[in-house]
Amino acid sequence: MSRFWKTALFGLIVGALGAVSSNTLPGLRLEETNSLPWMFHLRGPIQPPPEAVVIGIDRRASLELGNSPNTALWPRSTHARLIDNLVDRGVSAIVLDIAFLESRPPEEDDALSAAIARAERVVLLE
Repeated sequence: MSRFWKTALFGLIVGALGAVSSNTLPGLRLEETNSLPWMFHLRGPIQPPPEAVVIGIDRRASLELGNSPNTALWPRSTHARLIDNLVDRGVSAIVLDIAFLESRPPEEDDALSAAIARAERVVLLE
């Protein structure tokens, strides 16, 4: 095998390993699907600091609000109301770990955008 082909093969292998490790290939979310659950299991449960509150949205809460269990499908006005309510309760920071990938009707996008601007303490994590 010539030096060119050895170098090309090496480059392909390194590229494939990089793609797999960075989760860029469709369907390969190795870190999220395998590593994280295992690490959390090994760590065990921990208590959050008393000054922090985590608001989890589960299936039951979604149905009680009349929304889809998939938070990505929720009206943006629901998230806007949550932000406004948290600000009214005096929270100092709000972190939303939700991917807002698709646009919604302009009034929904505007409601969320306005709530984030009013709050001046929102971080979009996802």
